[in-house]
Amino acid sequence: MKKLLATLLVLLALIVMAGGATVAQMDYGEAPMLAERVANGELPPVEERLPTNPLVQEPLHSIGQYGGTIIGVAGDEVACDPETCSILNANVAQFNFDYLIEPDIVESYELSEDGMTFSVTLREGHRWSDGELLTTDDVQFWYDAVVKNDDVFLVNTDNGILVSGGQHADLEIIDDLNFVFHYPEPFVRVLDTITDFRPFLPEHYLSQFHIDYNENADELATEAGYDFWHEHFESKLLGGTAADPYFSVQDTSLPVLSAWIYESTDSENNYTYVRNPYYHVVDTEGNQLPYTDYFLRLTEPNPEVLVAKIVSGQVTHAGFGRNISEFPLLAENAEANGYVVNLHPDLRASEFGMVLNYTHKDPVLREIFNDIRFRRALSIALNRAEIQELIFLGQGKPRQPIFDPTASFYEEGIDENAIEYDVAGANALLDEMGLETGADGRRLRSDGAPLQITFTAPWGGGPWNSELAELIKGYWAEIGVELNLDPIDITLYRERLQANDIDAGTWAIGGSSEIFSRNNAPIRYRPPFHWPTTGLGGLRWYQWYESGGEQGDEPPPEVQRIYEAVDEWMQVPRGTERYDELGTEIMRANAENLWVIGTVGLMPRPIVFNANLRNVPGPDGIVSVEFWVWGPLQPEQWWFEN
Repeated sequence: MKKLLATLLVLLALIVMAGGATVAQMDYGEAPMLAERVANGELPPVEERLPTNPLVQEPLHSIGQYGGTIIGVAGDEVACDPETCSILNANVAQFNFDYLIEPDIVESYELSEDGMTFSVTLREGHRWSDGELLTTDDVQFWYDAVVKNDDVFLVNTDNGILVSGGQHADLEIIDDLNFVFHYPEPFVRVLDTITDFRPFLPEHYLSQFHIDYNENADELATEAGYDFWHEHFESKLLGGTAADPYFSVQDTSLPVLSAWIYESTDSENNYTYVRNPYYHVVDTEGNQLPYTDYFLRLTEPNPEVLVAKIVSGQVTHAGFGRNISEFPLLAENAEANGYVVNLHPDLRASEFGMVLNYTHKDPVLREIFNDIRFRRALSIALNRAEIQELIFLGQGKPRQPIFDPTASFYEEGIDENAIEYDVAGANALLDEMGLETGADGRRLRSDGAPLQITFTAPWGGGPWNSELAELIKGYWAEIGVELNLDPIDITLYRERLQANDIDAGTWAIGGSSEIFSRNNAPIRYRPPFHWPTTGLGGLRWYQWYESGGEQGDEPPPEVQRIYEAVDEWMQVPRGTERYDELGTEIMRANAENLWVIGTVGLMPRPIVFNANLRNVPGPDGIVSVEFWVWGPLQPEQWWFEN
């Protein structure tokens, strides 16, 4: 584990600026299924399909053999889930096995010293999956047709990477291979975000569906059953699912850059992807990747059936969403069903966390929730050691959900504030607040009503473990705080969160690592302590912050300061003294204020691999949603040993 932490600390201090290995003279190899197509005249030879300077990946363990199908399973029928999309990602950069960032689609990139310009060079001869060249025309098309077009609504237009100082970066095309983004203000965080950045779309194919490029685009939309051209255009990228062109499951003609291409969907909503003959990556012996011919994504919305499919060996890999409670069953059936299961490190801050609604509509509850004594009382009333043993098989660590030990500014013990089990101390804090105890043992609010907190959430599965909820209910009953469980549908839960109509938001507290916070957003360290569309608490504070004080409720000074600190931290170069100062301030403020109350975190995750699958990590390898699950493990390298 120490070696692992050391490696990740290096990650947080370094960004690889140059491309992967370059081989001047290399004989290329290819999969038999493609060699057959070349022999039949259906495809050009492999050396004509690869870029002039392909990305060379060193295998984790060994050069692989071609053939076979990797199979994953996902619970959501439509979402671009990490289990699937992390296999199909193709971006400006990627995490390698050492969790360092290096170029992927592009040959190189560079941020100017003043942080104002980001220059990118594409790989000469790089082709889309249909054989057409990838050039800066595709970058310009993406910028004009999507980013700058108000009619097109796509969540994943990379605005978080393009916007600085409230303004879009300007795109400058230098030539067919080189382009530059000019930022209105220094934007050093671009180097942390490029593992999610794909500023190109296939103009040669998608332009026919866009009104700015084809005056008949509306007619095409009508023929396809859409009311407007932009709905038809969006469908090509969204696939009716999520904003990711690599997960489009409607159009088999859509050119992509990923290792596998969408081929078909069967009657049970399982998706089949076939190898991309123009994939830009080779191994150190010149063999074009991927090694496996197909990627099959099974769909199983029933959680119990999904686990049964994993246990019975119907998949070749499983990781996202796996819980420690499944480990005994998985381990018991591993040898008989041809897979290996190990507990791999994960960086999730807490398997379950709670955020009180600090901008509650009820002024009495709002005052109680904003008293640090109340939050501390709730926290120390939790018997985390018992939770760890009864719910999490003794694994993980009792802690508060803040930065994990791989953060460059982490302080030992910082996550242990108010985790000691102390019922007497909790009662003393509530007494000090003036929350009197009624005849029935329940605490009373200042208006004389019983003090009640309702957990409104889809109790029963995932982070909303009903056994854990009952334990918490019992712990808080000991200090006179009544907890009600209100199980509702996840969609309704989201609506209630957005309406600021909850007592407390609950969720698994992921997205808290240093790399995730810089790459995406520090969702766990400022209100509403999740994505704004699913804000767990303090939603009206966030509305005040987002509107510049014109909407919502003005937060207290310590909350205003956390907004300021987070904003500055996101714009300071990593590894600088100011970066560490701000990171430390943000970490300490969250630890001290207990805005998010955690239970047990840093839980190892049961990860399944087919027993014959090679180039997969051993038990020390991190498999975490913080790194988008499979991405750093380079699934294109996986291969089957017969």
